[in-house]
Amino acid sequence: MKRAIKTLAALSLLLLGLGAADQPPPKLIDINTATAKELEALPAIGEARAQMIVRIRERNGPFKQVEELRALPRLSEKQFEALRKLVTVTNADPQK
Repeated sequence: MKRAIKTLAALSLLLLGLGAADQPPPKLIDINTATAKELEALPAIGEARAQMIVRIRERNGPFKQVEELRALPRLSEKQFEALRKLVTVTNADPQK
């Protein structure tokens, strides 16, 4: 009986693992077009940082690369690495 339960448990874990592989990757958030509310959904980005990202974008133009987020105050390297996987930048200048 114990062997059957262990086999069933192992099979369940295997099937759960296969199901996760079928999940599409999360949609990347474009830091050049996202609203402050959309940015707040990211890890390590609260209301203040989200508003800061929007202000930086409005004052300096679109971000050219995700690495520019490293300039955010008190954003650790670990937090940046988590963000890097979830965000992207698009070319906001249609002539480029």
